[in-house]
Amino acid sequence: MPVSALWQYISEGLEIRNNYRFPQYPFENGTLIPTTGDLPPGKDQIGAIFMGGNLGEEAILLAPGAADIPLTPVTLSTDNYPVVMAAKGYSVQWQEARTQDALQIRQLVENRKIDIVRSEIAKRLNRFAAIGEPTLGYTGLYNNPNVSVTASAFNPNTATYAQWVEFLIDTILSAGLSADGETVLEPDTILLSQRMRVLASRTMNPQNGDVSALDAAVEQLGTSAAGSSASFIRSPFSSSDILEKYGVFSTATNRDRIVIYTRDPAVISRRIESTVAQLVDEQFLAPTQGLTRIFPFFSCSSGTMIHDPAGIKYVDVVKAV
Repeated sequence: MPVSALWQYISEGLEIRNNYRFPQYPFENGTLIPTTGDLPPGKDQIGAIFMGGNLGEEAILLAPGAADIPLTPVTLSTDNYPVVMAAKGYSVQWQEARTQDALQIRQLVENRKIDIVRSEIAKRLNRFAAIGEPTLGYTGLYNNPNVSVTASAFNPNTATYAQWVEFLIDTILSAGLSADGETVLEPDTILLSQRMRVLASRTMNPQNGDVSALDAAVEQLGTSAAGSSASFIRSPFSSSDILEKYGVFSTATNRDRIVIYTRDPAVISRRIESTVAQLVDEQFLAPTQGLTRIFPFFSCSSGTMIHDPAGIKYVDVVKAV
């Protein structure tokens, strides 16, 4: 079998360059959703027990010896989150492998293939963590049915500087306050569509022209109780186009979704196996009749688990363009 032109070029000293980019996937890698590597192998779902119910009367101050202590009624409920396996592999053709061996580049090529495969698996799990798999009824951070949704009339395309600042501040504050005005869960993460974040950063103060609405909101919100400012993060999954593409919203809904939440494992988490993007066991690998061997890799992950829906809020606004 003749050597292909590609390997002929390599044999003549042409340098192998990597032109594949390996981006970070913040919903998959633990940046935006706390993630632990304690998922047992073989699990198909994760069961969780939730304590909730009416909190009852407010705690009272008692004199010594008093006995009329108010009680908190607590209910227990269970929920199940799916565990999925994302898989992708690469192939090695026999004659191709012989050529690579002769050129002493086989390990280099295979390592690069493995990197690409792992990146593709991470990409798929990133989307699963963000929006689940709506066609199968699996939900993610963006579409959990237990999270409250506010349909806002705010239009980022026509909003003035003052309207932007008011909207951003009021939206964040309302997400962190209970009905009686006391802080329950301090939101620290705000996910916006890329276009919406750009508009907020380009709408400048008309009085001085050097402070954007986004910067003004961050400054006025100040620091949280934990000592760190709330982060306004651009996310492709906040855009109407992506939400409609994957079935979170119906076609032509034309609404972007802002997600405001507390990035705390008590509120939200994921579980993955301790080893990610691992090769299928050797006994399950076999060559095909075409003398091509397949090397499949996989990663197992739970869905995004919302433990405390009060720590998350959705705000749907007019699509930013």
